[in-house]
Amino acid sequence: GIKRHLRTQHADKQGIVRSTRSQPQRRTLHMVMLPYATDLGSTVQIYELAQLNIAIMRDPLESPEMIDFVANLDRINALAESSVGFVWRLQTEEGDATALRPLGDMTLVNLSVWSNLAALSDYVYKSAHVEIMRRRKEWFDRMKEAHLVLWWVPAGHRPTMLEAMTRLNLLRTQGATEQAFNFRTPFPPPGATESPSPRPFAH
Repeated sequence: GIKRHLRTQHADKQGIVRSTRSQPQRRTLHMVMLPYATDLGSTVQIYELAQLNIAIMRDPLESPEMIDFVANLDRINALAESSVGFVWRLQTEEGDATALRPLGDMTLVNLSVWSNLAALSDYVYKSAHVEIMRRRKEWFDRMKEAHLVLWWVPAGHRPTMLEAMTRLNLLRTQGATEQAFNFRTPFPPPGATESPSPRPFAH
């Protein structure tokens, strides 16, 4: 298919990107990028951060206009999985979620879980993912409503699309709350005494 052909075509470039990652640095960061643990009475509950990001394509995924986006899917997904703090992402047997269209044929969904807010923020704003984010307008329509939502889940929980869309609708209708927030207005996990600092925000 188109992804397999493009994966071969871009193999050398991808290899260079992966080879620049510093293993000693990743081992050091692992010591601080831990899930949040909060004391709720006599029990300790560990929380992780779930995120949903949706995007409406300007052209069908198989069209020539989307070739560069498709060509980078495997590289960016691999980058996420190798990033400090990554826990889980929604995907099919093809290795991504582009075949899942619960919101319509032209809407792509990205659903994942991370150990904490800092880990997700570093991947989104401080890795090679930034290169793809800067080209978002080439491939996707600008959305007036919120297209990204964050919320805390008990460690080990894997959110469903229904749960994720419920959180996104909460953010759209009520603004940022403990149940649904974003990078600009983050909230701590239930029971935490210290609020996380706002993270870089991209429109």
